Amino acid sequence: MCYASCSRAKENLVTIRLSEMSTNAMDNISNWFGIENISMMK
Repeated sequence: MCYASCSRAKENLVTIRLSEMSTNAMDNISNWFGIENISMMK
């Protein structure tokens, strides 16, 4: 599950991954947002 939190965001869109995602899903997200815009948090 990927959750987007925004309020008409034009900048600083945040998405949160709440569960494990397949490689295919992560590839799609990387294509949508650009790999340089993805951060892993622990």
